Amino acid sequence: MKKTVVLVIAFSALLSACTSNNEKKTDSNIGNSNDIAVMEDIDLTFSNIKFSKAINGAEKHYNVSDNELDIDGITGTNYFISPDGGRNEATAPILLSEIDNTKPFTFTTRLESKIEKIYDAGTVYIYVDNNNWLKFAFECDEKFRHRVVTVRTEGSSDDNNHDIIGQDYVYLRISSSTKQIGFYYSPDGEDWNMARIYRNEYPAKIWLGISSQSPKEGNNLACFRDMGLTESYISNHRAGN
Repeated sequence: MKKTVVLVIAFSALLSACTSNNEKKTDSNIGNSNDIAVMEDIDLTFSNIKFSKAINGAEKHYNVSDNELDIDGITGTNYFISPDGGRNEATAPILLSEIDNTKPFTFTTRLESKIEKIYDAGTVYIYVDNNNWLKFAFECDEKFRHRVVTVRTEGSSDDNNHDIIGQDYVYLRISSSTKQIGFYYSPDGEDWNMARIYRNEYPAKIWLGISSQSPKEGNNLACFRDMGLTESYISNHRAGN
């Protein structure tokens, strides 16, 4: 009898844990409305991608011309929550496209930016709210080198430097199987490299964002082209293609 009771308790605990994990993707402890930035409605379609929301004045700081979508990162803008609690910055202008996170998707773009000042960056986001987001950046580091940078934020931000890119542009790719999200980069849009792979525990509705930041004095222009978004997953999650 005692053995049966123990088994029942263990099974109940396991079932509860599984239920909790399954619910996390719907809307449990992330995507709280109090944490979401004020979103302005916009009506922008570029490369068959519909951007319907803008935050931090992005609707005033973009321009479309010659198959290119440009975003101006104005002085003092950034997205970062320092691990030591010293900084909580959520000011960069971002154009947002709604994503059905219950389906696979792959986003690819060519990103060009002069990024001349420290932490200048052109960026792509997976955005849920101001405390939960992923940043994929082409950024100027402390030694004024262009490099790929990734940031994962869940209440606070980590910060990861990747390869140095010896040119003013890079190709970025984000691909989700619904269970995991991969970040990939390429110097030419052909030879891809994996930056990071994350577990996809985000809600059913998330946002894909494009942005530019300029934490120091002076603006930074980020230029996006060759952009594409599909409801499919890459064939090789290590190689990025």
